[in-house]
Amino acid sequence: MYSENFKKAYQFVIEETEKLITLEETFSIGEEKNFSKRLNFCFYEAVYDWADGCDFIDIISDCGIEEGIVIKMFMTVDRIRQSLVAMAKVVGDNALAKRLEEMKPMMDRGIVKMQSLYLEVE
Repeated sequence: MYSENFKKAYQFVIEETEKLITLEETFSIGEEKNFSKRLNFCFYEAVYDWADGCDFIDIISDCGIEEGIVIKMFMTVDRIRQSLVAMAKVVGDNALAKRLEEMKPMMDRGIVKMQSLYLEVE
C-alpha cells in the first residue's frame, strides 16, 4: 500500500524519536516518555493519503482528527514545501526544487484554498 520510500521515512521517524526520548531521559528533560503519545502517525498518514488522491471525507473518518486541524496541517505542509523550494534554489539543487514543485498539485486540490473558512495569517 505505501511506497518503500515512505516505509523508510516512517522507520527513520521512529528511530529518531527513540533517540530523542533516550536523550531526554539522560538529561532529565522532557515530560512524555510514552512513545505512542509522542508520535501521532495519523497526521503522516493523512498527508500521504491526501497526496495520493484519497477523498477528504475518507481521510477524516480514518484518522479521527477534526477537519479544521487537518486542513491547517495540509496548509502547513504546503508552506514548508514552498520554503524548501526556495532553499533548494538558493543552494542550486534544481532537481530537488523541481520535484517539490511537482508535489504542489498533489497537495493543492482545492479544499486547502477555502480562505473564507480557514484563514491563515502570515
